[in-house]
Amino acid sequence: MRVSVAVLHEVPADSFRVYREHEIQELIEHLKQLDLIVGFNISRFDYRVLRAYTTFDLDSLPTFDILAEIHKGLGFRLSLGHLAEKTMGRPKGGDGLQAVDWFRQGNWEDLIKYCTEDVAITRDLFYHGVQKGYLVYTNKAGAMLRFPTPWKIDDLVSAQK
Repeated sequence: MRVSVAVLHEVPADSFRVYREHEIQELIEHLKQLDLIVGFNISRFDYRVLRAYTTFDLDSLPTFDILAEIHKGLGFRLSLGHLAEKTMGRPKGGDGLQAVDWFRQGNWEDLIKYCTEDVAITRDLFYHGVQKGYLVYTNKAGAMLRFPTPWKIDDLVSAQK
């Protein structure tokens, strides 16, 4: 699998940076400078894709993977779309299969918009967990449940050092 588009949201500038495949080395160098990298399935997906572009050990980056935390706590995984909709009432605007189609069509505008929105949803879900102390999901019976998120940014950054 190749990288089509990678999007990075950086705090405190509250800005998004888009990287295309020919800029992946810049992205990796940028990631090395950060105190904490927050993602959703970043360890099992994003880093695996990026490994084709570098010999650098991406697992050494200061990373907090929301999906890994959910899996550790619940024993199963939940989708970003499910968590965003149940926690924030915010559905995702597309899916990974549509993103592949946009890539094949050369539709960079929609692809970048989709990827940027995914990063914004991840950011907002993380901040909801930090500020409110929980994320919301439904179980197989349809009951709304809270997943506790005792996340403190300072503690997460310290744990990575």
